[in-house]
Amino acid sequence: MMNIKKNMIKILLIEDDKDDIEFIGELLYEDIENEFTIDSAGTLNNATEKLKNPNFDVVLLDLTLPDSLGLNTFLHLKSYARYLPFIILTGASDKEAAVKAVREGAQDYLNKWDLTSAILSRSIVHSLERQHFLNRIFPINNQFYKIIEKNADGIIILDNKGIIRFVNPAAEIIFGKSADFLIGEELGLPVLLKEKTEIEIFRPREEITHVEIRLVDLSWEGESAYLASLRDITERKNMEQKLKENADQLEALNRNLENRVNEEITKKIENERLLVQQSKMAAMGEMIGVIAHQWRQPLNSLGAVIQDVRDAYYFKELDDEYIDNAADNALNYIQFMSQTVDDFRNFYKPVKAEETFDIVKAIKNVLEMLSFMLKNNGIDVDFNSVIDGSFAVKSFPNEFMQVILNILNNAGDAIQSGREKGVIKSTDGEICINVYSEKEMAVVTIEDNGGGIPNDIIDKIFEPYFTTKANNNGTGIGLYMSKIIIETNMKGLLTAESMNGKALFRIALPHSLRSDVSWGAPGEFHGR
Repeated sequence: MMNIKKNMIKILLIEDDKDDIEFIGELLYEDIENEFTIDSAGTLNNATEKLKNPNFDVVLLDLTLPDSLGLNTFLHLKSYARYLPFIILTGASDKEAAVKAVREGAQDYLNKWDLTSAILSRSIVHSLERQHFLNRIFPINNQFYKIIEKNADGIIILDNKGIIRFVNPAAEIIFGKSADFLIGEELGLPVLLKEKTEIEIFRPREEITHVEIRLVDLSWEGESAYLASLRDITERKNMEQKLKENADQLEALNRNLENRVNEEITKKIENERLLVQQSKMAAMGEMIGVIAHQWRQPLNSLGAVIQDVRDAYYFKELDDEYIDNAADNALNYIQFMSQTVDDFRNFYKPVKAEETFDIVKAIKNVLEMLSFMLKNNGIDVDFNSVIDGSFAVKSFPNEFMQVILNILNNAGDAIQSGREKGVIKSTDGEICINVYSEKEMAVVTIEDNGGGIPNDIIDKIFEPYFTTKANNNGTGIGLYMSKIIIETNMKGLLTAESMNGKALFRIALPHSLRSDVSWGAPGEFHGR
């Protein structure tokens, strides 16, 4: 600390209260290390006149004067004594104005009710030293004065023992302490010379300030010293911590999302596996039903042959010719039933590789398998197509036949339901199948007159487990699997329309499975 012991310190005390003037004089008189002379002024005008030709070392200013109040009092007087240190004397009511005065260049502010001789003397000496520092470094350029006083970064001067000799207002804010408490104290922070160091400063009320500090050496009062620049990085550190927490949360969220996606994929694969299995079981049931229809007539005929042989035996009509005819008829019926089993076995045989097949022939094969069922149910089929072989596609024939079988079975069920509901006559029942070319596609339309599809469910018919069949007669997966077969496996398009009491299903398959085939809007109806 600057040695000014026994030096005469000239004070201008600007105060209008005689008791306060006397009290301050007594406090200064008690200081045994310094000597003070006091000149006083009781008004702004009187103080202004005295400061026009200043012969003072320090100014003690009460902001409440008879002819001036608040911050303007300080600003006015400071303009006449720019290089003198000002110490603001405050009461309980003008503390806010005193703080503003310090921000505008006053060296310190003191509460008159808390004053002691030691506090007042320390403030005067430290203010003198800080002002001496500023005046010596920046004697003529007020802009430099403003830089060090107004600098947002804290500035501290340390002697070669690490004792604080000077602090600017920004450093006071960073430490949460006034210059009176800091000057003369040891810095006591782990700082490396000429390197940036991040430290934590514990302020009053347990507040933590994160500070970036850099130390460089300089000369002070003819001795080696250090200049420490301090930057408050608390907001940056808090932001970094927040970003880290957000990144951790995002990483945890991504992990959780990835796990959930994997779980959903696993569930989807398992559900599709179950759907495929259920579809196979449902198809198996339909197959048995169709075989039963196919076998009913030949079984009746075979039974009639057996009954006729027995009657011929009773009536002594058996001869070689009769036996040969009866055996030939029975064998024909048995061969027909055996062929039916072979047809369905081949139909449900899995085919892993694509092969070229004609969709017209495939549809005819399905119609042959369903012929007895359609005939017994009184359903006419109108099949319109060009010559076989004109609609060859490369794909999976058995899967395509399964789709045709599903749609025809549904059409048959719709006609039976329409008859029961009185929508159509008991003698009516027609399925119309058309095969034609449209651009680069082979198109199959299957239309029935069973009453059509209600508008409120037409968008749901391809959903899994959706069925309109009563008494649990439907699984709700036939059309769902049909759409997967056509659109996923065969790269085609399956849509449904309903008009004028008729339901129409439309299958479009590319003649050659090219990636540039364009389909139009999903569900778009092109007609025949």
